Amino acid sequence: MNAIVLSFDRLPVGFLSCYGNNWIATPNFDRLANQSVLFDQHFADSPAARANCSAWWTGTFGWRSKTDESKTPSLPKLCADHGITFRLLVETNGLGVEMPDGAFSNDHAELVHGEDGLDVDPEITPIFRLLARAQRDVRLLRTSRREPWLLWLKSRGIPTPWLAPRTFASQFLDLADDQETDEPEVEEDGSDVADEEEVAVVELSGEQFDDLLRGVSQLPQPGPNRDALSKIDRGLMRRVCGGYGAFLHAALGRFLKQIDQDDATSPTLLVVTGGQGLTVREPGKLTNDWELLAEETVHTPLFMRLANASRGCRRQEIVQTVDLLPTLA
Repeated sequence: MNAIVLSFDRLPVGFLSCYGNNWIATPNFDRLANQSVLFDQHFADSPAARANCSAWWTGTFGWRSKTDESKTPSLPKLCADHGITFRLLVETNGLGVEMPDGAFSNDHAELVHGEDGLDVDPEITPIFRLLARAQRDVRLLRTSRREPWLLWLKSRGIPTPWLAPRTFASQFLDLADDQETDEPEVEEDGSDVADEEEVAVVELSGEQFDDLLRGVSQLPQPGPNRDALSKIDRGLMRRVCGGYGAFLHAALGRFLKQIDQDDATSPTLLVVTGGQGLTVREPGKLTNDWELLAEETVHTPLFMRLANASRGCRRQEIVQTVDLLPTLA
C-alpha cells in the first residue's frame, strides 16, 4: 500500500464543521471525514510546531528523543531501509520552515515557494503551489512502478499572520456575533455577559479596509496586550483567521478532486492531520507558558482515509502526533 500524508503545522479543529464548527462551511473536510476514520480526541505532542514535526517523524515524545538522538528513528531512514520510496514537499513563503534536523540531508525533500498577501493570486500562494506540485508528484509516483511509496506534504496550515487573499480574508466579516458561538457567554456567577456598547458603522476606504485586515491578522504580543483586546477586536481576528481556514478548505478540495480522478496503480492511504491549533477566543483564562496548553491549541484534527473506503467512522480513543509513525509502519 502507498500513502500520502498532508500535515498542517497549525489547523484548529474549531474551524472545521465536521468537528462542530457552525459558521464556517467546510464540505471538503466533511466529505473527507465521511470517507475516513476520524479521530475526535487527537492531541498534539507539544505546543511547539517543531516538536510536533519531530514527533511525526520519530514516533517518540520530544523529551525522550533528546536523550539519545543517535538512537531515535527517522522516517526517511526507515523508508530507505525498507525499500520505500519517500518524497517530502514543504510549503514556505521564503521566511523559513519548522523541520526536524536532517530533514533535507537527502534528495527526497523539496521546498515549494509561494507568496502571501491580500493582493496575491491564490494560485501562487504557498498552499496552492504545494498541492499543485503534489498532484504532479502523485502522478509520477503512481506511474513509476517503484512501490511502495510515501509522499509527505508539509503545509504551514494557518500561519502568522493569517492573511489569506482578500476574498477569503473578508469572507466572514459580515457575520453576526451569535453566528460564531454555540452558547452565550456567562459570568462566573452564571449571569449573562452584557454585550459591549454598539459601535457606529464607519465607512472605510479600500486602503483603510486592507489596513484593518492586516491589523487583525495576528494576536498581539505580549500576553497582557492580548488580554486587553475588546470582544469586537477578538471577533474580527477570529473571523479573519476563519477566512484563512476557508482558504485551506478550498485548496484541499482541489487536491482531493485531482488525486481521486487519477487512476491509481495500487491502493493509497490518505492521512490529513494538524500539529497544533490556535487560541483566539478566550482572553485572560491562561497565562504565560500554560496558555499554550489550552484545548484550542493542543486539540487537533486527524483523518485517515483507507484505500478504497466507501464510508468512514468516528473514533473516541485518545491519540497523539507520536502515534502516526507506528501507524504508517
